[in-house]
Amino acid sequence: MPQVLLVVEAIVRFLDQHSLGIQGFAALITLLLTAILAWATWRYAGHTKRALRLSQGQLSLGQRQLAAAIEQSEALQKPSITIKAAPRHAEEVIVERRAAAVAQTPTVVLLNLGSGPALNVSYQFDEVDPSDKAHALKHPESVPYVEPRQEWATRLSLSSLSNRTLEFRANYESLSGTEYETRMRIESGVIVSSSFGRSSAPEK
Repeated sequence: MPQVLLVVEAIVRFLDQHSLGIQGFAALITLLLTAILAWATWRYAGHTKRALRLSQGQLSLGQRQLAAAIEQSEALQKPSITIKAAPRHAEEVIVERRAAAVAQTPTVVLLNLGSGPALNVSYQFDEVDPSDKAHALKHPESVPYVEPRQEWATRLSLSSLSNRTLEFRANYESLSGTEYETRMRIESGVIVSSSFGRSSAPEK
């Protein structure tokens, strides 16, 4: 027992005499461990960042491939409503003759030039800058379905377009539910401009 006490006393005296050195050593060990932990954290963050970039790149590629597949599928069923026209002869630009029961009256005719049917078609003719606003031409119509390459005779007579400038707008959907819009400007029965694309402000 006395020997044990002597050993303990020796250890206490050693620690007391070298306390500053021991504290410095402990601080060095703590600093070293902190540095190792910081390095390990930095390495982990780098690996995580690279893995995240890789995942984002794969996700972006997948999204582009999906969008391309959807667009390709849509192209196979995309409708395109226009007005039947023969620009060389103004009087025949949008002429269609109904059955004899309608007295062979020339009428404006719609045509679906697309590869898919046009659904829920709504269209309207509006006179631009009419001289008499009270009697300005405004002709809305709708049709539930127009097949590809199908013609649709409207109820608007060709004579209504004489000596007028009109804007034509048609809104319709494809089989996928994508909404499209056709716009045209017609001057005295002649189509002078047109545009086609996805609808930005669909009419309901």
